[in-house]
Amino acid sequence: MRTLPWTIFAGAIVGNDLHTATVAGSPLGVRAKAGPILRDFCSLAQEESRRLLGSIPDAATIVLVLPSSMVALRPTALPASRWGSAREEVLKSIESLFPFPASEAAVGFVGRRLPSSESAGYLVAADRRTIQPWLDAFARAAARPADAVISSHMAILGSGNQKAERVELLEWNGSQWSAHRLVWGEISELNASPSDAARERIALPSASAPAIDARTMTGADLAAAAALASVVAPDGYAPLVGRHARTTRRWLPAAAAILAGCALLWAVGRVEEWRYERAMLHLQAQRAERESPLAQVRAARQRATDLIARLESVRQVFSGGGSGALIAVDAVQASVPAEAFLYRIEVDPRTITVKGEARRAGDVLRAIEDAAEFQGARDLDTPITVEERGLEMFNIRAERRTPTSKGGAGG
Repeated sequence: MRTLPWTIFAGAIVGNDLHTATVAGSPLGVRAKAGPILRDFCSLAQEESRRLLGSIPDAATIVLVLPSSMVALRPTALPASRWGSAREEVLKSIESLFPFPASEAAVGFVGRRLPSSESAGYLVAADRRTIQPWLDAFARAAARPADAVISSHMAILGSGNQKAERVELLEWNGSQWSAHRLVWGEISELNASPSDAARERIALPSASAPAIDARTMTGADLAAAAALASVVAPDGYAPLVGRHARTTRRWLPAAAAILAGCALLWAVGRVEEWRYERAMLHLQAQRAERESPLAQVRAARQRATDLIARLESVRQVFSGGGSGALIAVDAVQASVPAEAFLYRIEVDPRTITVKGEARRAGDVLRAIEDAAEFQGARDLDTPITVEERGLEMFNIRAERRTPTSKGGAGG
């Protein structure tokens, strides 16, 4: 089966600068790429900011991250599940909660995990008069407004810590360090006092923070986390402005798990990418389990049967050629350009077939043909252009070279 690729472009405000990253996903994994840093962003002319930022795909979702110094927090007993219905009532009383008028307020929500397993959260609000210059500058540079504006408190949900029991993320608020605590990737406390007893501490990027004993996250890391937050924790927060992207469907977790199981046999590094991939699949599976227990049991039984059949077919291919199939998959992945997506890789003892999308299908064909592991690469279908992404879809088959054919006949 196939799922469509998705792209999220994110910018994180660090001091007076804008740090950017692009995160793209497909069934075979998630790729995060650091983008340019735009210094003194709000003072740049429109032409200069657009030139420095570069082009953003039309189909990409755009996210802007505000630092904690631009927003205010208010704890609330309101759970995330009730935020949508309660939002209008909250806005009516916003002036009693935050020091700015309701007409100038941008308000969002981030959920909180309590020790009692109950849910609550934080109201997150910003004065539009403070953030509007950034929103306007960002819209000018990107040639369109951000689809979602979130705070750093929301972005950390995508920092890839779903497998860690406890993590403390430290943020400099201009005068002191504040600690945001995660438990299994969910927020347990925001703006707390840092603890020296924390097992793992990560410092969020800052332009003026003093040194601290913690692993440092770059501005591009924070932007990438903001992009992934809408993928791994879409129900964990509501943006201050706009909506977060939903790049998946509720029926995808099981299929994505099967694809990930096969793709792991092909993985050659990319540790950080699979860390986010595993976190995404873990969260999707949790949401699916809550929908219908009986339906999940029946579906799980069928998925297990399908998975056993898939793995058996993979085992037969690999057992026949030792590590040859892995080498072939490794070689074809190395031949594909970084911006391309692979939908499917099929390997048999004599050929390898790849299907996906790239800017130029001809480049992929030539790269596979030039690889030492293959010969006779050819298009099975005429490449077609996918208009919404500006990419060409390809379906290529090549013959696998035997060890003796690499250097001619053996002596």
